[in-house]
Amino acid sequence: MLMPPAINAAALFSRIALMKERGGVGNKLAEMFSPRRARSVARPRQIAMYLCKQLTSRSLPEIGRKFGNRDHTTVMHAVRKVDELKSIDSSFSDDVELLRRMLEG
Repeated sequence: MLMPPAINAAALFSRIALMKERGGVGNKLAEMFSPRRARSVARPRQIAMYLCKQLTSRSLPEIGRKFGNRDHTTVMHAVRKVDELKSIDSSFSDDVELLRRMLEG
């Protein structure tokens, strides 16, 4: 089975930060790594953490460090939260999968 080429984590962070969140609110790259907890910043950050975990071989602590030195449990929460939202909101799931496809190729 052919594995897709490895996705560079730094490029992934940049591309996700530049993409528009649902509802048309874009996030600046600096906000992705800021300590802000507002939903308009936190949700795209959670999606970015989720995609980093799914598309890279980085560990939870490595991903957390890349996102403003966050703890690995924050990354675990983000992954669980995105999985939960995908299971209950098909529109959200479609958006996340679209982002994933855009990042993969």
